[in-house]
Amino acid sequence: DNAARITALADSPSVAARTAELLRTLELPAARVLLVAHLPLLGLLVHCLADEVVSFSPGTLVDVQMDDAWDEGRVTRVVGPNGAGA
Repeated sequence: DNAARITALADSPSVAARTAELLRTLELPAARVLLVAHLPLLGLLVHCLADEVVSFSPGTLVDVQMDDAWDEGRVTRVVGPNGAGA
């Protein structure tokens, strides 16, 4: 079950990489998925999914568009806490 798989990530030394791998194996529908995380995990997760480095401050939103197989992603939008693109 997915909840148990997600909970198991807490003990992993590479949480971001394991989270990205888990997302790829969940067979998610071709729709938007909202991930909520704290720094620095969110930046590491974006790097694992999109192979891009994004500068984050608290309250930053990042849109990562994944291909259908969840093999490759790209950052399509970054919105800082003041509403401006970061």
